[in-house]
Amino acid sequence: MYAQQEPYPCVAYDTFYVGNFYGLFVILSFVIPASLLVKNIVHEKELRLKEQMRIMGLGDMVHLWSWAIISVVLNLTSTVVIALIMKHADFSLVLVFLMLFALSSVAMCLLLSTFFSNANISTAATCLAYFLFFFPGHPCAGIMPRFQLIFPQTTLGYGAAMLAVFADDGKATWKDIHSIYLPGWF
Repeated sequence: MYAQQEPYPCVAYDTFYVGNFYGLFVILSFVIPASLLVKNIVHEKELRLKEQMRIMGLGDMVHLWSWAIISVVLNLTSTVVIALIMKHADFSLVLVFLMLFALSSVAMCLLLSTFFSNANISTAATCLAYFLFFFPGHPCAGIMPRFQLIFPQTTLGYGAAMLAVFADDGKATWKDIHSIYLPGWF
């Protein structure tokens, strides 16, 4: 009888692993554009420019769509840069993931802009909302986990954690998307 080591796949130990903070880094890159979007919309409301555009015949939906398109185009640059940084994941997978987040983030910003009439307060509240909506995923992971996914920032945190884990293994690709799942989360 003899003993030998059980075969196990090679493991690369990375002392600079930032996978746990990937979601936070992405949130930080979207805080400034989101707060500026809300600030500009509310500032336009303060100056009553929206009413002047209504008088000239511009509809409300056209006005909102113009803000949304401008914001999505501006967010596209940051999503491309972030997708390029994730070298071990499929570029198009990360780009689609971040663009879906950018779209939901713009929708949330358009919603937040309706609640404020002061531009400076709206900027601070948007920054605060971004962080408050991101953090429920970490300390409250066991409390109503599916309800937390209504916030785009919490969803980004979960998705970024999954992408970071599977990107390290080289499995963050379109053909392996069905296996990107962390057991015990839901």
